[in-house]
Amino acid sequence: MIYCLILPIELVENLHWWTIPVMALISFILFGIEELGSELENPFGRDPNDLPLDEICRTILRNVEDILRSTNNATHFNQIPIVLKSR
Repeated sequence: MIYCLILPIELVENLHWWTIPVMALISFILFGIEELGSELENPFGRDPNDLPLDEICRTILRNVEDILRSTNNATHFNQIPIVLKSR
């Protein structure tokens, strides 16, 4: 933020009125990268663009259950309690 506030002072001597569109472009790029980094560092949660971990876990559970049922150890599978917390 400080960089975007100080940079126009340096550019205005050389660019004059072109400083405004150049700074708009530079600010857009830098703040876009900042927002992208913010979204990537926290991909878990309940926001619309977060990873659907509940659905992924349900799919894994169904796949594991199918695998266990198809093996010879199906009797052991019935003895394992599986608890899912729904939110």
